[in-house]
Amino acid sequence: MAAMGSTAEADVGDLFGRGAAQVLPTPVSPAWYDPTSRSWYGENDMAKCTKKEKQGLIPCTMTVSYAPTGRAKCRRCGDGIEKNELRLGYPFRWRPQEDSYTLYLHPECYVPEVFGIKEKELRKQVFGYEALNNTERSQLWKKMRQGTRHDAKATNESKQVADDFAKGGVGPACNMKSIQKVAVPKELAVPMLPFQQEGLAWMCHQESTEAKGGILADEMGMGKTIQAI
Repeated sequence: MAAMGSTAEADVGDLFGRGAAQVLPTPVSPAWYDPTSRSWYGENDMAKCTKKEKQGLIPCTMTVSYAPTGRAKCRRCGDGIEKNELRLGYPFRWRPQEDSYTLYLHPECYVPEVFGIKEKELRKQVFGYEALNNTERSQLWKKMRQGTRHDAKATNESKQVADDFAKGGVGPACNMKSIQKVAVPKELAVPMLPFQQEGLAWMCHQESTEAKGGILADEMGMGKTIQAI
Protein backbone atom coordinates (compact mmCIF):
# COMPACT_ATOMS: atom_id res chain seq x y z
CA MET A 1 0.00 0.00 0.00
CA ALA A 2 1.03 3.63 0.16
CA ALA A 3 3.99 4.59 2.30
CA MET A 4 4.21 7.06 5.12
CA GLY A 5 4.64 10.65 3.92
CA SER A 6 8.28 11.64 3.56
CA THR A 7 10.31 14.64 2.51
CA ALA A 8 12.25 14.77 -0.73
CA GLU A 9 15.58 16.58 -0.48
CA ALA A 10 16.27 18.57 -3.58
CA ASP A 11 17.80 21.78 -4.79
CA VAL A 12 16.30 22.04 -8.26
CA GLY A 13 16.45 25.44 -9.89
CA ASP A 14 15.26 26.57 -13.29
CA LEU A 15 18.55 27.77 -14.75
CA PHE A 16 18.15 26.11 -18.15
CA GLY A 17 15.13 27.93 -19.49
CA ARG A 18 12.71 25.16 -18.60
CA GLY A 19 9.17 25.94 -17.52
CA ALA A 20 8.07 25.16 -13.98
CA ALA A 21 5.97 22.24 -15.20
CA GLN A 22 9.11 20.65 -16.66
CA VAL A 23 11.08 21.08 -13.44
CA LEU A 24 8.44 19.85 -10.99
CA PRO A 25 8.03 16.05 -10.67
CA THR A 26 4.63 14.92 -11.97
CA PRO A 27 2.08 14.41 -9.19
CA VAL A 28 0.05 11.24 -8.76
CA SER A 29 -3.43 11.95 -10.11
CA PRO A 30 -6.09 11.15 -9.16
CA ALA A 31 -5.01 10.68 -5.57
CA TRP A 32 -6.50 9.88 -2.17
CA TYR A 33 -4.97 10.90 1.16
CA ASP A 34 -5.09 9.05 4.48
CA PRO A 35 -4.75 11.71 7.22
CA THR A 36 -4.21 9.06 9.91
CA SER A 37 -1.11 7.48 8.37
CA ARG A 38 -0.28 10.49 6.16
CA SER A 39 -0.19 8.14 3.18
CA TRP A 40 -1.11 8.67 -0.46
CA TYR A 41 -3.01 6.26 -2.69
CA GLY A 42 -3.28 6.23 -6.46
CA GLU A 43 -5.81 4.45 -8.66
CA ASN A 44 -3.85 1.19 -8.65
CA ASP A 45 -3.62 1.31 -4.85
CA MET A 46 -7.34 1.90 -4.55
CA ALA A 47 -8.05 -1.16 -6.65
CA LYS A 48 -6.28 -3.26 -4.01
CA CYS A 49 -8.01 -1.66 -1.02
CA THR A 50 -10.95 -3.21 0.75
CA LYS A 51 -14.16 -1.27 1.20
CA LYS A 52 -13.27 -0.65 4.84
CA GLU A 53 -9.80 0.67 3.95
CA LYS A 54 -11.29 3.12 1.47
CA GLN A 55 -13.61 4.68 4.04
CA GLY A 56 -10.98 6.89 5.66
CA LEU A 57 -9.38 8.09 2.41
CA ILE A 58 -9.88 11.67 1.20
CA PRO A 59 -9.83 12.46 -2.54
CA CYS A 60 -7.67 15.55 -2.98
CA THR A 61 -4.81 17.03 -4.99
CA MET A 62 -2.66 18.57 -2.24
CA THR A 63 -2.36 19.03 1.50
CA VAL A 64 -1.62 22.15 3.49
CA SER A 65 -0.07 22.16 6.95
CA TYR A 66 2.41 23.93 9.15
CA ALA A 67 5.90 22.44 8.95
CA PRO A 68 6.60 20.63 12.25
CA THR A 69 10.37 20.96 11.75
CA GLY A 70 12.74 22.92 9.52
CA ARG A 71 14.14 19.85 7.78
CA ALA A 72 11.93 19.77 4.69
CA LYS A 73 12.96 21.46 1.46
CA CYS A 74 10.79 22.87 -1.28
CA ARG A 75 10.80 20.60 -4.32
CA ARG A 76 10.64 23.53 -6.70
CA CYS A 77 13.07 26.17 -5.41
CA GLY A 78 15.21 23.93 -3.20
CA ASP A 79 15.11 26.30 -0.21
CA GLY A 80 14.30 25.00 3.24
CA ILE A 81 10.78 25.29 4.60
CA GLU A 82 11.08 26.84 8.03
CA LYS A 83 9.43 25.40 11.12
CA ASN A 84 5.84 26.60 11.62
CA GLU A 85 5.70 27.88 8.04
CA LEU A 86 2.75 26.92 5.84
CA ARG A 87 3.64 24.31 3.27
CA LEU A 88 1.84 22.48 0.48
CA GLY A 89 2.31 18.76 -0.07
CA TYR A 90 1.50 16.60 -3.06
CA PRO A 91 1.87 12.90 -3.94
CA PHE A 92 4.72 11.65 -6.11
CA ARG A 93 5.63 8.13 -7.18
CA TRP A 94 9.21 7.49 -8.33
CA ARG A 95 8.47 4.14 -10.00
CA PRO A 96 5.13 2.46 -10.79
CA GLN A 97 5.82 -0.43 -8.41
CA GLU A 98 6.78 1.87 -5.53
CA ASP A 99 4.58 3.63 -2.99
CA SER A 100 3.65 7.28 -3.35
CA TYR A 101 5.17 9.79 -0.95
CA THR A 102 4.87 13.50 -0.23
CA LEU A 103 6.87 16.27 -1.88
CA TYR A 104 6.62 19.70 -0.30
CA LEU A 105 6.37 23.20 -1.75
CA HIS A 106 6.31 26.75 -0.46
CA PRO A 107 2.85 28.15 -1.26
CA GLU A 108 4.66 30.74 -3.42
CA CYS A 109 6.19 27.89 -5.44
CA TYR A 110 2.80 26.46 -6.35
CA VAL A 111 2.54 25.83 -10.13
CA PRO A 112 -0.96 26.48 -11.57
CA GLU A 113 -0.28 24.66 -14.84
CA VAL A 114 0.60 21.49 -12.91
CA PHE A 115 -2.14 21.40 -10.27
CA GLY A 116 -4.84 23.60 -11.78
CA ILE A 117 -6.58 24.41 -8.49
CA LYS A 118 -8.94 27.40 -8.54
CA GLU A 119 -9.83 29.44 -5.47
CA LYS A 120 -13.34 27.99 -5.27
CA GLU A 121 -11.83 24.47 -5.32
CA LEU A 122 -9.40 24.94 -2.41
CA ARG A 123 -11.79 23.47 0.14
CA LYS A 124 -12.20 20.32 -1.93
CA GLN A 125 -8.78 19.91 -3.52
CA VAL A 126 -6.47 20.87 -0.62
CA PHE A 127 -6.77 18.70 2.48
CA GLY A 128 -6.19 20.79 5.61
CA TYR A 129 -7.68 23.94 4.14
CA GLU A 130 -10.75 23.58 6.35
CA ALA A 131 -8.55 23.70 9.46
CA LEU A 132 -7.20 27.17 8.55
CA ASN A 133 -8.86 30.32 9.76
CA ASN A 134 -10.02 32.99 7.31
CA THR A 135 -6.80 34.99 7.57
CA GLU A 136 -4.66 31.93 6.93
CA ARG A 137 -6.82 30.92 3.98
CA SER A 138 -6.51 34.37 2.45
CA GLN A 139 -2.73 34.40 2.93
CA LEU A 140 -2.40 30.92 1.47
CA TRP A 141 -4.27 31.77 -1.73
CA LYS A 142 -2.41 35.06 -2.08
CA LYS A 143 0.94 33.26 -1.91
CA MET A 144 -0.23 30.56 -4.32
CA ARG A 145 -1.14 33.23 -6.86
CA GLN A 146 2.08 35.20 -6.43
CA GLY A 147 4.54 32.54 -7.53
CA THR A 148 7.34 35.00 -6.82
CA ARG A 149 9.65 33.07 -4.50
CA HIS A 150 10.94 30.62 -7.12
CA ASP A 151 10.72 33.07 -10.03
CA ALA A 152 12.84 35.66 -8.24
CA LYS A 153 15.36 33.04 -7.14
CA ALA A 154 15.61 31.56 -10.62
CA THR A 155 15.92 35.01 -12.21
CA ASN A 156 18.74 36.03 -9.88
CA GLU A 157 20.59 32.75 -10.31
CA SER A 158 20.15 32.82 -14.09
CA LYS A 159 21.53 36.35 -14.20
CA GLN A 160 24.51 35.29 -12.09
CA VAL A 161 25.24 32.34 -14.38
CA ALA A 162 24.96 34.55 -17.46
CA ASP A 163 27.32 37.11 -15.91
CA ASP A 164 29.81 34.38 -15.04
CA PHE A 165 29.75 33.01 -18.56
CA ALA A 166 30.27 36.52 -19.92
CA LYS A 167 33.41 36.74 -17.78
CA GLY A 168 34.67 33.48 -19.21
CA GLY A 169 34.04 31.28 -16.20
CA VAL A 170 31.48 30.01 -13.70
CA GLY A 171 31.83 30.47 -9.96
CA PRO A 172 34.02 32.86 -7.93
CA ALA A 173 36.17 35.09 -10.13
CA CYS A 174 39.74 33.90 -10.55
CA ASN A 175 42.56 36.26 -11.57
CA MET A 176 45.06 34.03 -13.35
CA LYS A 177 47.80 36.62 -13.01
CA SER A 178 47.60 36.40 -9.21
CA ILE A 179 48.00 32.61 -9.12
CA GLN A 180 51.47 31.46 -8.18
CA LYS A 181 53.29 29.25 -10.64
CA VAL A 182 53.79 25.61 -9.68
CA ALA A 183 56.98 23.76 -10.44
CA VAL A 184 56.55 20.88 -12.86
CA PRO A 185 57.36 17.61 -11.05
CA LYS A 186 60.76 16.24 -12.04
CA GLU A 187 59.25 12.78 -12.38
CA LEU A 188 57.21 13.96 -15.35
CA ALA A 189 59.17 12.86 -18.43
CA VAL A 190 57.07 14.84 -20.94
CA PRO A 191 57.68 18.60 -20.99
CA MET A 192 54.63 20.79 -20.32
CA LEU A 193 53.66 23.64 -22.62
CA PRO A 194 53.13 27.12 -21.09
CA PHE A 195 49.31 26.90 -21.13
CA GLN A 196 49.52 23.43 -19.54
CA GLN A 197 51.70 24.81 -16.75
CA GLU A 198 49.09 27.53 -16.28
CA GLY A 199 46.42 24.82 -16.02
CA LEU A 200 48.50 22.97 -13.43
CA ALA A 201 48.85 26.14 -11.35
CA TRP A 202 45.11 26.79 -11.59
CA MET A 203 44.21 23.26 -10.46
CA CYS A 204 46.55 23.51 -7.48
CA HIS A 205 45.01 26.88 -6.63
CA GLN A 206 41.50 25.43 -6.80
CA GLU A 207 42.39 22.80 -4.20
CA SER A 208 42.97 25.61 -1.69
CA THR A 209 39.57 27.24 -2.30
CA GLU A 210 36.16 26.39 -0.85
CA ALA A 211 35.38 24.50 -4.06
CA LYS A 212 38.20 22.01 -3.31
CA GLY A 213 38.66 21.38 -7.01
CA GLY A 214 37.34 22.40 -10.40
CA ILE A 215 36.65 21.31 -13.97
CA LEU A 216 39.46 21.47 -16.51
CA ALA A 217 37.52 21.84 -19.76
CA ASP A 218 40.22 22.23 -22.42
CA GLU A 219 39.44 20.91 -25.87
CA MET A 220 40.48 17.42 -26.92
CA GLY A 221 44.21 17.07 -27.55
CA MET A 222 45.24 20.02 -25.37
CA GLY A 223 46.91 17.87 -22.73
CA LYS A 224 44.35 17.53 -19.94
CA THR A 225 45.74 14.12 -18.98
CA ILE A 226 49.29 15.35 -18.47
CA GLN A 227 48.02 18.30 -16.41
CA ALA A 228 45.94 16.00 -14.22
CA ILE A 229 48.81 13.56 -13.68
